[in-house]
Formats: sequence, C-alpha cells, structure tokens
Amino acid sequence: MRCPDPDPGKHRDRLSPPGAGTSLLHDLSAWREQLARSIARNNIGVRSAEIALAVHRTLFRFCILAIAEDRHLIIPGYLRQVLDAEDSDRRLAEFFADAGDLWAGPEEYPDIPARHKQSAGKRPAIDDPVIKTITARLLSADRPYDFSLLSLEGCAGVFDRYLARTIRRSAAHQAIIVDRPDAGIGHATPSPSLLDYAVEQTLAAALADRSPDEPLPLRILDPACGAGALLIRAFHGLVPPLHGKQYTVAERTDLLQHTLHGLDPDPHAVAAARMLLAFAACEGEDARTLPGGFFIVFRDLNRILSGTVQCGNALVGPDIMEDESWAFCPGRERHAIQPFDWQEGFFEILAPGGFDAVISRPPDGPVPAREWWQQYVRRHYTVYDPGATRSAFFIEKSLALLRPRGVLGYITGDCWLHVKSGTPLRELLLGRQIDEIVIAGDGTCFLRLENAPPAHPFVARLAGPNPAAPGDCPGFPVDQQVLSAGGWRLRDTRMERVLEKISRAGTPLQDYILGEIRHGIAVEPESALVIGEHEQKELIRMDPRCKTLVLPYIAGEKIGRFWISSPQKFCIFIPQGWIDKHPAAAGHAWQWLKKRHPGITRHLKEHEALLKDQRSQGDYWWEVASDPDAWRGEKDRIIFTARVFPPRFTLGGNRTVFSREAGIIPSGSPYLLGLLNSRLAAFVLRKFGEETFTADDHRPGEIIGRFPVVTPDFDDRNDKARHDRMVALVTGMLDLHKHLSLAKTDQEKRLIQQEIDSTDKQIDSLVYGIYGLAVDEIAVVEEALTTIKSPP
Repeated sequence: MRCPDPDPGKHRDRLSPPGAGTSLLHDLSAWREQLARSIARNNIGVRSAEIALAVHRTLFRFCILAIAEDRHLIIPGYLRQVLDAEDSDRRLAEFFADAGDLWAGPEEYPDIPARHKQSAGKRPAIDDPVIKTITARLLSADRPYDFSLLSLEGCAGVFDRYLARTIRRSAAHQAIIVDRPDAGIGHATPSPSLLDYAVEQTLAAALADRSPDEPLPLRILDPACGAGALLIRAFHGLVPPLHGKQYTVAERTDLLQHTLHGLDPDPHAVAAARMLLAFAACEGEDARTLPGGFFIVFRDLNRILSGTVQCGNALVGPDIMEDESWAFCPGRERHAIQPFDWQEGFFEILAPGGFDAVISRPPDGPVPAREWWQQYVRRHYTVYDPGATRSAFFIEKSLALLRPRGVLGYITGDCWLHVKSGTPLRELLLGRQIDEIVIAGDGTCFLRLENAPPAHPFVARLAGPNPAAPGDCPGFPVDQQVLSAGGWRLRDTRMERVLEKISRAGTPLQDYILGEIRHGIAVEPESALVIGEHEQKELIRMDPRCKTLVLPYIAGEKIGRFWISSPQKFCIFIPQGWIDKHPAAAGHAWQWLKKRHPGITRHLKEHEALLKDQRSQGDYWWEVASDPDAWRGEKDRIIFTARVFPPRFTLGGNRTVFSREAGIIPSGSPYLLGLLNSRLAAFVLRKFGEETFTADDHRPGEIIGRFPVVTPDFDDRNDKARHDRMVALVTGMLDLHKHLSLAKTDQEKRLIQQEIDSTDKQIDSLVYGIYGLAVDEIAVVEEALTTIKSPP
C-alpha cells in the first residue's frame, strides 16, 4: 500500500484564486433557483424530490463538462455546442448517454417513492433560455473560477454548502429553496488546515503497522461523506497529485474500488462525491491519454463508485421496521429514513474484521426531536443522552465497524469534552486507546483513537482557531487513567509538576542568603555625579585621597551572563551618613569636605543647582541616598540586570557603583551564580514572573527571592562533588569571558566562544542533576523556554 503524502495540503488550494469558491456557490445557488422554477412551471404534478433530482442532474452535467474542459480531459467545444443547439437540454443529455448515472446504485433514488420515479426516457421540460444562461456563464471569459485551479477539495466544500439547502414545491407552479432540516453540521466550520491534518494523521496511523505483505487492501470509510471532502483528501494522501510517481488511471481506479468508501443519506451529496472522486482518478491525464475517452472512463469509474460510495442512513438499520420506534414514525417520513444494512452494503469488508480506518466530519447538531428518532437511538446506542449530538452516535457506530486496532479520526464540535450530555460518550472513549485530541479553539476538535484498550497516554494539542498547521502546535501528554466520565478540561500540567518538584528541592533564595536583595543607587548615567575617565584621572591627580570617593560606575545594561563591561564612567559617590561619621565635620560639613577634597567640592559646586534638585540626595545635597550596609566590605557580590527578564547574573566588586537598573544579591558564591544563570533558573523565573508581573509592575527582586536554591550537604560525597564541580565551571566561565574581552583576533574569539558554549552546557546539565530532573522533565523545561513569553 502506498504511503500517505506527509503534507497533502501543500498540493491543494495553492493556486485557487481568492473568492473562487464563493463565486461558484453563488452561481450554483442562482442556477438551482432558476431551474427549479422552470421545472415547476412546465411540469404540473412533479413533486419536490423529482424537481430536485432533475435540477441536480442538469447542474452536475454542466459541472462535469466545465471541469473536464478546464482540466483538458475533453476537447473544448462541448459547452459551445450546448449553447448553439436548438434544444440545449436535449443536447446536454446526449453527451451523457454513455457516461452513466451518478444517482444509480443499490438504492436508486432512495428518497423518491417508486411510483413517482421518472421513467428513463422521460425528461422534465426546462425552459431553453435557462439552459443557455447557464452555458453562457460557464463560457464567459470573466468567469471567476477556473476548475483547473480550483481544487477538488475546494469544490467538495462548495457542494457541501450548496446542498445544505433543498427544493420544495410551494404551489402548483412554484418551487422555493429552503434549508434542509437534517443538514445541520454544527455551529463551526473546521479550517482546511484541520481537515488536512485529520486525514494525514489518520492515514499515517492506519498505515503505521501495516505489513507490505498484507493481502487485503487498506479500507477507509467516511460514514457521513457529504460531497466527499475528506475522501478526496484521503485519495490525495495516498496518491499525491502531480507529485512524485505518476500513477495511472488503472492504479487510481484500484484505489477507488478497494480503499475508499463512503455513505451519506443525501443522494445528491453522494452524486457529488462520486463525480469529484471520478475526477480525482483522472488527474494528470488529458483527452489524449484517457483510454476510450473521458465519458467512457467516467462511466466505468461511476459504476465502481456506485458500490463504494452509497446512499443510506449510517445510524439507522433495517431493524427499525421491527423496532417499537417504527410505530412513532409518520408514514410520510418512512420513505425518507433510508435505513442502511452495513452487513449487506459492505459485507466483503466487515466479514474479515472491519474497516482499517474511519474518518469523518459528521453532522454535529442534535438528534431530531421526532419521537421515533429519540426512541430508536435510545434503544440502540449506549452514548444516548437527550442532549447528545449526532456525532456521538456516529462515533459509536464507527467503532462497531472498525477492525481490532483500527483507527478512528473524527472532526466534531468540542462540546462533548465537557458538557453533561457528553458523559456517555466520554465513558465509551475511555475504553479505547485515545491517541490524539486537537482542540482548534473555534468550537471544533479532532479526535483520533485506536480500537484497542488504552495502553499509553495520548497527546492533546491546543491549536487555536485557523492554525497554519495543527501538528506544529505544542502537544502535551494526557493519561487516560486520570480522566473520568466527567468533563475533560485538557491542559498541560507538566510545567506545573516540574515547577513544584524544583520548588520542593530547594530553599527560597531570600532565606538562603539570609539577607535582602537590593537595587543599585538612584543615580542616573546623565547625573552630574557621573563623570568620564579623563575627569576621574584629573580629580585623583589633584587629590589622591579622593580615590575612595570616585568609584567605577556601571549601568544595568552593561551586565551580562558571567561578564560585566569595563567601566568607562565613574561616580562621585559620597554615601549617605559618611560625613557625619567624622567628628571634625560636625556643624560645618561643607567646609570640612572642601578642605579635605577640594577637587570634588569644586566639581560639586559647579553643579549645585542640579544636585539640589535630584531626588537621590542623602542628608546633604552632595550625598547619595544609599543603604550603608549595601556598600560595606570588600567582597564580591552577585549583580544582575533588573530591567531584563529573566535577569543576567555575574559577580561585581564592592568598590563599584551600580545604577538603579542593577540588582545586588549579598553573596559572592560561584555555586549560587551558576544556579541563577542556568536554563533551569530561566524557566523557573519566567514562570514565577507570569504569576507576579502586571503591565505596570516590575519586581524582579521579589521574583528572584523566591528562586529555590538547593543547599549542598557537604557530608554527602555526591553533593560536595557537584558543588565543587559547579564552582570550578563558574570560575572557568568568568575567566573565559575576561579572556574574550581581551582577545585580539577573530580566530581567538571564536575558540574562546566555543569553550564558553561548552562550559555553559555543562553548567546546565549539572544544574538539572542537582535538582534531580529526569530526561522527560528536562524536555519540558527546554520546550517551555521556547514557548513561554517573558512578562512585560
């Protein structure tokens, strides 16, 4: 069996002009109304179903000619002959004398009582101007749809929307167009990308364990096929159009005869599906290569499809006539039930075990409120609930038609996941191996399962409405064992569980350091207290003793991971309370400072007005408001960027002034620095940030203080070895960055950067080990780092 195309959607809709499908739908709807009125006016006594049959037979013949001409399957000129003929309708019928009848089959015209069927030689009278109007439109140079560009999947979608309405005779000479009461398909239309993805995944799963020596062909069913949108996608998944090997008509015919099967209660939808599937089998051919000509090939394909795409009600079997519910069915409705005998209709498939795959997008509205319907489904379906949608019954029926380990792929509304009426369906599904659920976010979802007992978690994807490719949306595992028949709220809890594990492993940083995380001083880079390197050297030359008051100044953006830029600016930093500590300055602080440091006071006096206006002054206008404890001692501290999230950490000397955009952790531990700069820390801080940040709030110190730090037990050899290893790696990383800043050549910089990258990976690996994360938990962290958005 051929393997499915990995991306069947890439071959379709690529060339379809915008609005082509809408224009086609508009024309079909207009033509249907014109034909229905003409037939009702000229054929007294013809019933609604007979009018509909005549209308659709005429329209479909026009569509066949237009598609065949646009795709060069026939020599152009057939439509022109219809337009030029005296009796256009008769001329149109003559072309299809050998093409077979799309409505033929085991249940010919199932919605028309036998006494009302038209005889083979009798055709309803249609006004010739109506036929010519349709022909002229199809021959028009400005027709907005070209069937050589409009995909067959797109055509099927148009026919599905078109056939949602039907014809009703309203009076002796009148006909109107009304909505079909049984054509409800739910409130949302799945995106083409979801339809493509559903078919692709179902085919791949059906073929995954299939042996090349399997004697039976792959057998696929759509029990609510409509105009064949999913069957055509499945056909193209197995025989990609104009891609790779060029399959012959015989090979494509074999696929239609043995692999693809469909059922629908609307005979006109069945006719549309047969027509479009026949054209799918002719793709890649032209009028010269079709054996015997197009109409002969079309007739043969139609004969095959009459046995594989049938008309009938998938949910109601012939046993209804012996069921109590039959008594509640009015006589006028019984002929339209169209019960379908699966064992008779698909005996050669069900006898050996069943279908390999069932894929469908069934009607998703509620079961009709008619009492016979309610009585029947209550007796024959375990998923029955008064509020259950029809898709639930289709799923149960499909499971009964699948072989063991067969694959079911259904596109439905997503209400059954959580509403009370979906409880019986959820209970049924928990007994099977669910493989995937994609929630599109537009009211639709895709369910794929295997007809086997559950054995492993399934993948849930939250794709959002109209995703470009649902398969590209992140998925997460869900254990069926933790689900119940109650509502399913599928969400990814892996990150939450990993975060809980990390949090339990350590002590919050604010408790670990036994101190407070502070900010730098509130001196902006453009402040008068900040001077350049030349001015700093001049001040020290004039007054060497002021060296302790003119310190390197680092703005927050100059801090990186394991590195800090060389200072290019300096700050005249007289900390708050410093002068008052000198008894000689009591009562005349400025005079004392002027006498002690004349160069500094001269600079300060020049900018007195500005300095008096700054909000960061201490007890005197020349002092800087600061916490004395933050600047006491000579040890290194961990500093970080307070305006970048997640922050970047490195070590900074105590005799350096950092701007307000820098945060300061009163610890110089290389071990702690390695933990904070790891990817695990980035994950944790981002998740904490999601809980803490608001649009007008920025509190990185508070978030960092919650980071759990694993305290090593130095009596444990493994803990001590990991600690020492971390210290060695971080010390080496700091040295490498110093060397990188001094490197002269590009080659030298490249070699050092390679060592930095290698060391970085070693630190990340070591941190994962310190926190005891398993391989799958590490994967969650790494995946999250590519999807989590940083807070504002």
